[in-house]
Amino acid sequence: MASTITDKWKQGLLNDFWTSFHHLDSTKDSDFYYIGIGRSEEWPNETDTPPTPTPDHNTVAEFQGSLQAAKRVLDLSYVVPRYNWTPGSVFTAWTDKNHSDTSVGTLADIVGSYYVITDEHNVYVCLQQGKASDGSVRNSIYKPTSVAYDPFEAGPDGYVWKFLYNVGTYNSRRYLTSEWMPVERILDSNEGGEGYEELSASRQAQLAVQQAAVPGQILGMEILNSGSDYDSLNPPVISVHGECDDSAFAFAKIDNNGRLYEVVMKDSADSLYWKFGEGYGERTWVTVAGAGGAELRPIIHRDEGGFGNDPRKDLNSSALMYSVRIIGDEYKVFNVKNDFRQVGLIKNPLKDSATADTFTGDSDYKGVRGTALKKIYVNTGIYDDKTDLDNTVTGLTSGAKAILDYYDIYVDSDCCDPVNDVTNRVLMVHQNIETGFGDFVVGEAVQLSDGGGTATIIGHTDSNVPAMRYADFDGRSGEVLFVDNRLQIDRDEDQTEDIKIVIDL
Repeated sequence: MASTITDKWKQGLLNDFWTSFHHLDSTKDSDFYYIGIGRSEEWPNETDTPPTPTPDHNTVAEFQGSLQAAKRVLDLSYVVPRYNWTPGSVFTAWTDKNHSDTSVGTLADIVGSYYVITDEHNVYVCLQQGKASDGSVRNSIYKPTSVAYDPFEAGPDGYVWKFLYNVGTYNSRRYLTSEWMPVERILDSNEGGEGYEELSASRQAQLAVQQAAVPGQILGMEILNSGSDYDSLNPPVISVHGECDDSAFAFAKIDNNGRLYEVVMKDSADSLYWKFGEGYGERTWVTVAGAGGAELRPIIHRDEGGFGNDPRKDLNSSALMYSVRIIGDEYKVFNVKNDFRQVGLIKNPLKDSATADTFTGDSDYKGVRGTALKKIYVNTGIYDDKTDLDNTVTGLTSGAKAILDYYDIYVDSDCCDPVNDVTNRVLMVHQNIETGFGDFVVGEAVQLSDGGGTATIIGHTDSNVPAMRYADFDGRSGEVLFVDNRLQIDRDEDQTEDIKIVIDL
């Protein structure tokens, strides 16, 4: 049985995520999203490709069990696949048959994309494909450059373009990649957005396009039957019929074989103005005069607001990009002494302990960044140069085991008297099914595998704090929405990761 999910339903689901992220629904609790990294252990078969994650409970549990740290997502954008304008390429005119699953390529749904981004980061929609007088498709030679809201021809190659928006500096840095580009709708002051004067020049240009949009325009004609025996010097009259006034006009182009090969939305070949009309809907049809047999279907932009009012709909966006930047160790939260192999998106994690003295209030974790690794404070005896092999930490009294993600040594300085400086030696660890979840004991000796040394767990002034002390948040809490497996990624203190997760429905 053939079936599909409509773009309208996809857009509704994405809007729920968008509303949740920006805390726009006062009837629901606020949601917080984090991007986390983890898994220092090698894959069972460490090869050129990591194992493909599956959406089952075990995959989620394994990701949570080896999670190292996470950072709250503050940047979210709708995105669409990126298609660059390049001279000599072929592009396809926009049609109401485009959808979020439309594929682009020689053997795909359409040969060339119906929208492009230029090297100035301007985004344009192709309204009319360039064609020669014999009906053959032309290559696009002239780059579109206008940022006015009216459609235009960039040059004599026959392509007609409409400017939608410019990807500004902020959005370029956070969301623009080689495969994806951001798309958004600008809210004006009447919709709760910024005032016009407060917008950047690029956003002002986009807002002008949005405000000039006209609902119910006929943006082109699909040729269902080219007909025959037409006179190129006296082309047939095209009539548009519908439930509105006669505001849309079109004229036909006839090739040397007497066939209708192109329809231009103007009232004549000499006209300077486009006649897309307005207010057309489902009860609109087209007739072609004469006995040539040509058949046309009007291509109508039906979304409320008109073409350009909401680029997310015009470009059929069905994806959201969550983006964070991790710089070095970020206040000793992120590991820079070991590698990681997994990236994930987590919704609403919880604090590791709501009763510990450092964690007061409710159990929801709302920090900017936090570690999911437990901490075991020890005295001397650990060999720093032998603690990068995912050593197993074993309590020689309790028998408890954990995996060492990294060993950290740092000094808490006393600004008044260096004699009171305290050197901290910390084993950052996690436990999983293989190690078990046994409890370490304060005062017991722990031994590291692979010759990593032996040391004693140091006690704490608060007897309620266990030997394996709390992390910032509970790695096994929250909803895991996305898991991505990677090959080994090494980190160091000078390294920055721009992590972008795309949820594509």
